[in-house]
Amino acid sequence: MGSCTRSEWFDCSCCPSNISRFMPSIPGYVYASKGNQLIVNLYMGNSSTIDLPKGEVSLVQETRYPWDEAVQLTIDPGKNKEFELLLRIPGWTRDEVMTGHLYHFLDKASEKYTIMVNGQLMEAQLQDGYAVIDRSWKKGDEVNLKLPLEPRRVAASDKVSADSGRVAFECGPIVYCAEEADNSIDIFTVERIPPDTKLNRSFENELLGGIPVISAWVPVSSSADTPSEAELKLIPYHLWSNRGVGKMAVWLPAE
Repeated sequence: MGSCTRSEWFDCSCCPSNISRFMPSIPGYVYASKGNQLIVNLYMGNSSTIDLPKGEVSLVQETRYPWDEAVQLTIDPGKNKEFELLLRIPGWTRDEVMTGHLYHFLDKASEKYTIMVNGQLMEAQLQDGYAVIDRSWKKGDEVNLKLPLEPRRVAASDKVSADSGRVAFECGPIVYCAEEADNSIDIFTVERIPPDTKLNRSFENELLGGIPVISAWVPVSSSADTPSEAELKLIPYHLWSNRGVGKMAVWLPAE
């Protein structure tokens, strides 16, 4: 792909109007309630007040997820209240790329998610993808959720012939890609990415506003003037094509 670039404007400008509609709807996506359950669906910095049958509950959520794996919720129920707090546990923490069988991870997660309440590690019952914490809450209670972020390799079902023998990369919920602007080699000269390739994750403050990148040394097509191995850098897929026209690839040869 070498002909794609971002446009300053479109004659049919549906995106700006959809953003205007989407922004005020975000609170309804972040939190929900059902009976005596307070449900946390999305992790982002915010403060909110949720109505429950026993009264209002205020929350402050502090996190840099998905760039950082730590999520902290500080709870203020006014007076002590008993209710169920449900935390969504993303499928990727349970080795599920997405629902269905179209994609799968090629490696197991090395760490599991953890939940701490007021500094105490706890085992929460998992129901339909949510960790359930049922207790009496008081002002100042803190819940710390850790969602380990590590680069992982993804393969497609054999039914997806275009991705046969290829691999993609994710870190947490973020899909990555190789873009020409970040690499000294032609990304289409990557011969393969062996299963034992070490994937390094680092944060680059000066790149695209500050992002985590994945890098690895991989075999490339070589000649008398070029090396047989080179460093490949990957960036979050949603950020590509911000630096002019160039090649990009999500699926790279695995064999």
